[in-house]
Amino acid sequence: MKTSMLAGLIALSMSMTTVMADDHNTIKTHTIKDSIHVISGDGGNITVVEDERGLLVIDSGLKPYSEDLLMSISDIADSPIRFLVNTHWHFDHVGANLGINETGTTILAHHNVHSRMQQGGNIAAFGREVAPATANELPVITYDNGIKFHWSNDILDVQHFPKGHTDGDSIVFFENANVVIMGDILFHGIYPFIDASSGGSMVGVINAVNHVISNIDDNTVVIPGHGGVTTDKAGLIAYRDMLETVYSTMLAMKNEGMSVEEIVAAKPTAQFNSEWNDGFIKADTWVKIIYDAM
Repeated sequence: MKTSMLAGLIALSMSMTTVMADDHNTIKTHTIKDSIHVISGDGGNITVVEDERGLLVIDSGLKPYSEDLLMSISDIADSPIRFLVNTHWHFDHVGANLGINETGTTILAHHNVHSRMQQGGNIAAFGREVAPATANELPVITYDNGIKFHWSNDILDVQHFPKGHTDGDSIVFFENANVVIMGDILFHGIYPFIDASSGGSMVGVINAVNHVISNIDDNTVVIPGHGGVTTDKAGLIAYRDMLETVYSTMLAMKNEGMSVEEIVAAKPTAQFNSEWNDGFIKADTWVKIIYDAM
């Protein structure tokens, strides 16, 4: 990796940490539908689903804010957390696993989430080394293609999508409430991070988004991993169109033999920057990330 690119990725890592810290200062709980709530501002978006038997939580945010998360969850309902589902292995989605597990929770995730957490590893784009998780942080139930929860008078259909944001991503479809939780397959209104070092790929993300679009309607509430708390089918289509256009443009350039520096200089995201360039990943850095995820 050339010095200029490395410097840019180091700056990205610092920016991501700053954004997460700032988000925590504005942690909020949003009621989406009936018994479905989203906690934002503590790493990735966290979903809490109420049931008479307790709570089901999807993702757990950042480790330093475990106590704050548990307080926010208790403000929703003074009920035990029965299940925690991790949509993937990144630290901003599994960070409070230990704190939640200590309340007597069962943690579930795809096999690859367990494997990556157990082994630890490097998130190359951020230059971040992740230590192996302790036994009490790990999922104790893992699945291959997916798993279903009969919860809150609904069926929560958890489906695995390979080689997306990582190789362990899960998307959760609520069959009755008409809600879908996309984890980091979807960054709403900002350029998304795709972790090639964890088995992620641009094509995998596009395929997952297309699958969701084909299985929802105009009234579906779509919950992203980052960005705004919700979007809808039209918002998801706009996201897909942006991804496909940038991918096809960059693939043609890469097939012509252009280097990553040459592609960055060609500004393949120019037509989208006014709408998508307000996140912690800026356009030029995103192009470098996508180059590795193609």
